[in-house]
Amino acid sequence: MVKAVLTQFNEEDIEIQNISYVESVKDLQNIFAAARYNDSIIAYTIVIPSLKQYLDQEGVGKLVEMGVKLGRDTEKGLKTGICGEHGGEKNSI
Repeated sequence: MVKAVLTQFNEEDIEIQNISYVESVKDLQNIFAAARYNDSIIAYTIVIPSLKQYLDQEGVGKLVEMGVKLGRDTEKGLKTGICGEHGGEKNSI
């Protein structure tokens, strides 16, 4: 997956850092803090269901919330919805 993400940045010097054995929300929070400090992006594959749910809510959910707010600031009657892998599982967002 990381190589697929890297193809979007073909003109830039990219450093990859692999972080294995992320097993807790605290681990994720430390990774987020380091990424913020280093102005980084995070590409991830998570296999522990509780951590995936946390990422969906704290990461994807926040992005959706921000997108809806910004969209409605521009167009007051904007209707929104969810499709794709999150469309059927309301607890994952």
